Amino acid sequence: SSDVCSSDLKIWTASRTDDLQGISLKAMKFTKAGLYGIFWKTKVSGPGKKNKILPFMISRRVSITGLPWLETGMHILEDRYWYPRDYLVPVFPCGLEDIEEKRPATYDDFVVMTRVVYSRLKECSYEDGRWMSGRGPLLLPELYKLWTEHSERNWIVSMAASAGIPREERQMLGKWAVKESGDEYVRSAQRIVARIQCSLLDKLRSDTEWDLKNSGLEEVKDHIVMVKYDEESIRRQMRSEERRVGKEC
Repeated sequence: SSDVCSSDLKIWTASRTDDLQGISLKAMKFTKAGLYGIFWKTKVSGPGKKNKILPFMISRRVSITGLPWLETGMHILEDRYWYPRDYLVPVFPCGLEDIEEKRPATYDDFVVMTRVVYSRLKECSYEDGRWMSGRGPLLLPELYKLWTEHSERNWIVSMAASAGIPREERQMLGKWAVKESGDEYVRSAQRIVARIQCSLLDKLRSDTEWDLKNSGLEEVKDHIVMVKYDEESIRRQMRSEERRVGKEC
């Protein structure tokens, strides 16, 4: 789903939902190294601001599950949504395939689209070297309310801090301020960001001290206990989460 890829894009660029609409579609480049682009308008960049643009880079190797989400998202974008516009994310039909508006998605649209995606996610398992989709839902309905459209923004930075990645490198994980305009500077910055991203993934997989790969599971359990699900539903949800996270990393 395109909305899942939008969420991943927010995670790996440490972006607000509104920031996505400031990505220049025509400046995006998908290469063997990964996805490079610029934010031409955010809360801290754009016309009349100190930072006119903020570049970003996402390595092709960035994938917790090993699945090519970046490539899949670009295929969807190029096949169905590659038309001239000054924003990135349009309103997706979300099951109403005969209704498709060519307008920028608002915050409220993002909320609706994300909850539709959550409702369609199925249980998954890792068997014989590949991911298998099950029949049951991945998430209990009340869990849709646990995460907001800004939940992705701080994930990569907080994980990087917990993993011991230096502050000056963490500042480049999302968008970075342009100090030079030369091609060599841009390529050098891209390589640095890609290296940091891959280093973070390696640290998440190998960490045994802080249990980073299970970060957030306690919040999931607290939420579904608070809304008074029965014990069997809670056990099934937590068993599914722990099994999935364990295989991902």
